[in-house]
Amino acid sequence: MKKYCFTGETIDHYGVTLHRIKALVDIPNQRVWAGNLGGWIEKEENLSHDGEAWVMNEVKVYADARVYGDARICDNAQIYGKAQVYGHAWVHSNAIVYGKAEVFHYAEICGNAQVYGCARVFDHTKICGNAKIHGKAWVYGRTFIHGKARVYDDARIYNQAEVCGDAEVYDNAQVCGEAIVNNDALIYDEAIVSGHASVYNYAQVYGNARVSGEATIYGKAKVFGKTQVSGDREVCTF
Repeated sequence: MKKYCFTGETIDHYGVTLHRIKALVDIPNQRVWAGNLGGWIEKEENLSHDGEAWVMNEVKVYADARVYGDARICDNAQIYGKAQVYGHAWVHSNAIVYGKAEVFHYAEICGNAQVYGCARVFDHTKICGNAKIHGKAWVYGRTFIHGKARVYDDARIYNQAEVCGDAEVYDNAQVCGEAIVNNDALIYDEAIVSGHASVYNYAQVYGNARVSGEATIYGKAKVFGKTQVSGDREVCTF
């Protein structure tokens, strides 16, 4: 049984014809009732008739993008390319998911955030502000990425870590275990920041370095090579 139909109303979006949808059945968990108008899709393949997934407001889903499961897409969000949003994921505000990115399992993408490339965001993670997740990055495990932070290449952010400000995590770097990377800090080149460690200001951690425990790296400090900073040590340079 189909859960929506096209209303006949269309718009042109960068040369693509999008169709307004209308609910044919009640979808209580989305607070959608039969007859309610939804967002805009290019074709039925964009929004599954199975599950409770729904697009609403001025959402636009097109190209080969797929929204399914119990995903919720609302406000002015856009999903396109070959992106997939599913599970109980929630994409809203002005967020964009595109390329071959996947967003699923209670992940929330909002604000002006973007997830693209082959990135995967899942497991109760929140991406907001002007943050960008791209490349082959994975962000999961109740993490929080916000501000103008960027996570890309093969980076991994997980286990309640936070990346914010203008910080960047890239190459094969990892930030995990409630660690915080803030301001203009850079974590890259297979470095790992874990535990309750914090790296901020213009600090850099790279080249297989390990920062853990309650360690704090800040100022213009650089921790690199096979250096290990742990416990409650502080490293700073001004």
